[in-house]
Amino acid sequence: MKLNFKKSGQGRPLIILHGLFGMLDNWSTMSKAFEEQGFMVYNVDQRNHGRSPHSYDFNYRIMADDLLELMNDEGLEKADLIGHSMGAKTVMFFSLMNPARVNKMIAVDMAPRYYAPHHQSVFAALHSVEVEKIKTRKEVEEKLRETLREESTIQFLLKNIYWIDDKNLRWRFGLVEIEKNIEEIGKAFPSDKTVNVQALFIRGERSGYINADDERDIKKIFPNSEVKTVMNAGHWVHAENPKGFLDASLDFLTR
Repeated sequence: MKLNFKKSGQGRPLIILHGLFGMLDNWSTMSKAFEEQGFMVYNVDQRNHGRSPHSYDFNYRIMADDLLELMNDEGLEKADLIGHSMGAKTVMFFSLMNPARVNKMIAVDMAPRYYAPHHQSVFAALHSVEVEKIKTRKEVEEKLRETLREESTIQFLLKNIYWIDDKNLRWRFGLVEIEKNIEEIGKAFPSDKTVNVQALFIRGERSGYINADDERDIKKIFPNSEVKTVMNAGHWVHAENPKGFLDASLDFLTR
C-alpha cells in the first residue's frame, strides 16, 4: 500500500509512526524538532489512518510491509524508526522482518506483549456520532462528550474529523476496518524470536503500558535494548513531556 507521508529536513533518515486513531499531524511539532537536529524526517499515516488508504487487511506484518514499500520507493537502504503505541508494534515487527534496514529503533510506551482490547468506550462514542447527518464540528464534539470524559481523548479524536465537501463531514480513520481487526492491534510479538537491532523503549512515568515483567521480556526479545522512563508523562509521552522525550530520543540516536 502507498502510504501518505510528509518528508522534511536533510540528513539521516528518520521514520515516525503514530498510534491507534492517530495520524501524522500528531507528530508535526516533534518532527520539526528532529529536523532541526539534522534528520530527514518521514512522518507517516499508517493504513486506515490519516490520508492513507483504508483496507480490511490490517495487522502488523502487513503494516510492516507497508513501511518496507515506502522505504523502497524512497530509496532508503536504512532508517531510524520511531513508533508510538500501535506504531511501536509496527516498528518491532518491521525490525524482526527486515533487521538490515533498521539503523536504530525507538518504541514509545508499548511492550512486545499482548494487550486486550480496551477501546470500547471510544468505539461507542464514535458510533454515536452519525457523521452523515451531523453538519458542524461542534455537534461532533458535543456527541463525543456524552460518552467520553477525558478532554484530551475528545480533542484527539476531533482532529480526525474533516469536510469531504461544503456540507458533509467524515472521519479520516477507517472506523469499520479498525474495529473489525481490533484484536490484531493488541497482538503479541513472537516470544520465541530475537531481534538484535539497537533499540530504545521509552515509557511514561504515569503510564502502565510497560511494567517490570515487560522489561524482562524486552531484554529477552531485544537483547541490544534499553528502557528509559520519561517523567511527568503518561501514554502520550511525546505530547505530555516533549522535552523529556526529545532528550531521551536524541541521546540514543546520536551516540
